[in-house]
Amino acid sequence: MDKETNKELLFKHLRDNAKNGSKFSELQQVTPFLSRSQVQKLLIELKSENKVRIEGKTRSSIWFPE
Repeated sequence: MDKETNKELLFKHLRDNAKNGSKFSELQQVTPFLSRSQVQKLLIELKSENKVRIEGKTRSSIWFPE
């Protein structure tokens, strides 16, 4: 799959779980074929596009759609 498809998969998961947000470990399960750093890069891109936000720090962080 290409980068944009993977970003859309992550964003769809975030929208579907908007009420409670998603932990990074959940997002890794959405795209198990990507490495941790690849998922991080996609989330950073989504954040820079103002599509997602993060609450908290470290492993307790929760991701939400904007």
